Amino acid sequence: MTATLKDQITAAIGAHGLWKGRLLNAVQTGKSEHDPSKVERDDVCEFGKWLKQGIDAASKASPDFATAKAAHERFHHEAAKILRLVASQQIDAAKKSLDSDYNTISTKLVQTLMAWKAKGG
Repeated sequence: MTATLKDQITAAIGAHGLWKGRLLNAVQTGKSEHDPSKVERDDVCEFGKWLKQGIDAASKASPDFATAKAAHERFHHEAAKILRLVASQQIDAAKKSLDSDYNTISTKLVQTLMAWKAKGG
């Protein structure tokens, strides 16, 4: 059975929500098992794959799709930036980015997805 728009968005919110904990752990421990170059790619996670390949044409044509896609891309870019800072032991900069830019971008992604979900049935 193919997942609905609501199913995909619900799963995406949960999966991307887990990243706050992963990034916080990386900042606290000074290391991460996640490769920033892979994290930066917005087409590797399940939601990103769905956005690229699994979404129907009508949903892809909606303004919500473009907004969600852009927010999702920014989310991955910022998460990778934090992991690169951790890898280079710039822990204070990574913490600052996590507490400011990442939180802003992550909140925007969730708000965007929730709005799309509310409209998308």
